[in-house]
Amino acid sequence: MRLLQVGRYNELVLTKDVTTPPGPYAILSHTWGADEEEVTFDDMENKTGAGKTGYVKLWFCANQARKDRLEYFWVDTCCINKQSSAELSEAINSMYNWYHGAKRCYVYLNDVVGTTWKKSISKSRWFKRGWTLQELLAPRRVIFYDRLWRRLGSKSALAGRIASITRIPATALTSRNLTEYSVAQKMSWSARRVTTRAEDGAYCLLGLFGVNMPLLYGEGQRAFFRLQEEIVKYNDDHSIFAWSMKEIKFSGLLAPSPVYFSRCHCVTSGESLDGRRPFAMTNRGLSISLKITPWAADTYLAYIDCTDRIMDQEPAAMGIFIRRLSQEDQYTRINIHQDGLWRYSRKASQSQDGPAEERLLYIRQNLSTDIERPYLNKNRYGFRLTRGWLPPSTRMHARNPSRDRHSAILHPGQWGAVLVLEFSLTSSSLRHAALGFDFDLYPVCLLRDSFAGDEEPDFVRHAPNEWSHLFMHSMDREEIFEGSKVYRRANHRGIWILAGHRSRGLDACLYAGLLDMTGSILTLKRDTSKVRPHWELHIDNLDGPFRRRVLEGRRNNCSGCIHSPSFKQEHTCGGDIAV
Repeated sequence: MRLLQVGRYNELVLTKDVTTPPGPYAILSHTWGADEEEVTFDDMENKTGAGKTGYVKLWFCANQARKDRLEYFWVDTCCINKQSSAELSEAINSMYNWYHGAKRCYVYLNDVVGTTWKKSISKSRWFKRGWTLQELLAPRRVIFYDRLWRRLGSKSALAGRIASITRIPATALTSRNLTEYSVAQKMSWSARRVTTRAEDGAYCLLGLFGVNMPLLYGEGQRAFFRLQEEIVKYNDDHSIFAWSMKEIKFSGLLAPSPVYFSRCHCVTSGESLDGRRPFAMTNRGLSISLKITPWAADTYLAYIDCTDRIMDQEPAAMGIFIRRLSQEDQYTRINIHQDGLWRYSRKASQSQDGPAEERLLYIRQNLSTDIERPYLNKNRYGFRLTRGWLPPSTRMHARNPSRDRHSAILHPGQWGAVLVLEFSLTSSSLRHAALGFDFDLYPVCLLRDSFAGDEEPDFVRHAPNEWSHLFMHSMDREEIFEGSKVYRRANHRGIWILAGHRSRGLDACLYAGLLDMTGSILTLKRDTSKVRPHWELHIDNLDGPFRRRVLEGRRNNCSGCIHSPSFKQEHTCGGDIAV
């Protein structure tokens, strides 16, 4: 750190570059004029700065520091050798501490003058610059001066006025301990500020968050991502994820710039008595454990440990929306509701019986949109029945049926069961088929055949909103072939619970026993159309002769026929049908 002082011959001179200041010092905060007007380090070394406009600032600091009984003072234009990248990096990483250590900070507002300063101060360029945020917050004593170097008042005296201009709480302006404010709140203080270079939008916040990182001019937006990566290394505050997505459709958990925190002035960090699980950036994305609940197709609501107070309302808990990608543990944040944020009353959430589980997630910051496009499209969350196979006598019980009664969907936030089909005894060996989604958003089909007895199952006796829980229970699974799973419901004959893979669907042949001549083929196919429901169901009831061919194929080791679209054709390959 170099400081300025008045020399023996009443000239301004630089001290040597020292680690510890030689004595108490004052510091200047201002907005730069044109580069050629400011006094630089080279000007001080070569004594060529006296004729520049900016030299007046230096002499004001010298005279005011002398009045305040301070021998030294610091001005950014000339106390840093900006030709040295190492010195510039050290200065930027240390600047918050330098302002924090100053006995006085003189703020020069060159666009505020006259008796109208109380009105014009709110429009001052100084309140819109990125670098001046730390210069406002870090020093203990801050005094404001107008264009003619007339004192306007101290930070503490003007705290109310400054708070209304900056939306920074007056308590934060007068406190030297900012740890009680969340990451999101601090980010919101810089959301409306600008810097000449994009990278400086991140670099000017290093001290505010107590982190350090090397400067890489030319990296652009990447600088702000690096800043957030450094913050999460030392801070487990979930509010860093509470930014509004605005026009962004999908993203990682880290924001592109401070602008996206502009609505976070009242977002506070949660108070977790049990502590939070650690999270960190990995080469598979940001690894974090969050409690999630199913929301829509491939989509979850993830609860983050922070609250938002809007006006005088009760603090609202917060959540974000994430969508599972092609790999099971990979997710992206997605914007599907009010800028991608969900606010809810904690009291209301306690009364909800929706399923919620804590899961380890990897949230991708960078996506290959070509690979993940099927999962990024907005798909309707439900089932469609293919035409032709459904007996006319079938009754459908559905939560949100279509007009033609051939499809049903879940609205966002609904979960579990979607519809139940009730077959007549004369039209099918099946009695009931219930369709829904499990917690992993796999399509699930509960089938009940004639072996199940005469008693109606729960999912027929009760209203649709009461049979959702059937799809969330943990059940023993048995792999039957790639792409589908079978669940055997304990102590219930004639009830099958099948789950298809969330991308490959389900293709299964069901039968009650080797000697039984009746059975069914059930197919669930994923539909990527935006106008039709997500999954398409087709069930074929097998007649006696066809059933014999299926069982014969099973004995002859046929692995392909059951998957073929021409499954009802004559079986000729002599292989085994895997069931």
